[in-house]
Amino acid sequence: MNAMTIQSSFSLPILFLLGTSVLVAQDDSEPAVASEPAITAEIQKSHPAQATIGEALQQYGRGNAEQALKLLVAAHKSHPDLAPGEVIFAQLAFATNQPVAGRKALEMAAIHHADDPELWNILADLALRGGRLAESEVLFQHALQVAEGYSDNEARRAKQSINAQAGLASIYERRQQWTSAEEHLRKWIDLAPKNSQAWQRLAGVFFKTQQYDIAEQTLVNLSSFDKAQPIPEVAMGLMYQQAGQHEKAEQAMRSALEKDAEGFTTQLSVARWALSAGDQETLQNCAAKAKELNPESPAVDALLGMAQRFAGNPAQAEAIFSEMLDKNPASFDATNGLAMALLEQDDEPKHHKALQHAQMLVKSNPDQRTTRGRAAAATYAWALFRLNQSEAAAKVINSVITSGEISPETSYFAAAIANQNGEPQLAQELLKGALSSHIAFAQKAAAEELLFEISNQGPDSDKKD
Repeated sequence: MNAMTIQSSFSLPILFLLGTSVLVAQDDSEPAVASEPAITAEIQKSHPAQATIGEALQQYGRGNAEQALKLLVAAHKSHPDLAPGEVIFAQLAFATNQPVAGRKALEMAAIHHADDPELWNILADLALRGGRLAESEVLFQHALQVAEGYSDNEARRAKQSINAQAGLASIYERRQQWTSAEEHLRKWIDLAPKNSQAWQRLAGVFFKTQQYDIAEQTLVNLSSFDKAQPIPEVAMGLMYQQAGQHEKAEQAMRSALEKDAEGFTTQLSVARWALSAGDQETLQNCAAKAKELNPESPAVDALLGMAQRFAGNPAQAEAIFSEMLDKNPASFDATNGLAMALLEQDDEPKHHKALQHAQMLVKSNPDQRTTRGRAAAATYAWALFRLNQSEAAAKVINSVITSGEISPETSYFAAAIANQNGEPQLAQELLKGALSSHIAFAQKAAAEELLFEISNQGPDSDKKD
């Protein structure tokens, strides 16, 4: 096979929704840069290069990468306002899990299009996602310099300047260099005054530096143009909760309910907070009110199902998640919630059914670098464990806990599996981590019981049964 030939299968319309900013395989956490929808906005607006780009996508979909690249290069040559062909090709390669081909395309772009800012933003983002902050910083700074001299497309220049400012802000946020982070977030807002993400992150910077009043005013500014955002009291409450200031979080959430009792977004947001805080009464009340305000909301149904799980009613949770899944067979929340509700019942046939659901989740979410990928694998491991396949469960859960940040629930699963496989010390460490978290989980009582049991084991506790 030729080095540039790629075997891939995808829906062509989906590719037309891919962005030309950064499409590297990534975690589903906050993106480093501000992504832009569509391969190029111009193509969606009947750009003269639309036919050529469309043919390139078809060739790529058939596995003829070299021909696709030639067509993309030709499109840029005829229409220099577009991204360089090598850059678009790299985006496609990364999006279809072909990182080697993507990097080769970027190397070609560096030779032929060193004056294009998007190239340097993508390289910077790759470095950032790889944890190479110093390298990423230099590359984002270079992207800004290149953008200043770019004149082929003013809209692209502005977008790439925004991406570079957002990327630099991400670097300084990670380093907790708050003054520098604020500087670049403000520059981002100067370029895009109504970008909600920029305002949210700026509020976060003020919160981290204990400038709480300024953080709240920043959120007020955000809510003045983005009505879909939670009201400032909710946003502040979530930040207090994340910072471990639980009393202030609760006060903020109570204030939010007093201020906006009939607001669906407020009721939904407070319910989500209550779920993480372990406040079952507030969870039930707010989820019920949100259901009244928006009876068809899947997000509300998921919360109602979780509320039943937390209350120790897995059969009721099963009914809720089953109905959700009937309405949307592709729903991750419904599938995962149903699997967990089935596993929480002492019914082996239901455990086998849960295993089938978990296998589907893993198949559709294979990347454990993502939150969903880790959650799917954790559910799969737990299903194996509940079916007495402890060694197989251990292999899966060990992969999960080494792939990224895990939830307290996943820590409990890993602890139970480790203990069953003769590793009580590891189990104890995992349980302590889960129970010290500010995030509540349905198995907290079981985790406390297991920790007590392990702590009172004798000297032979390291021996596997």
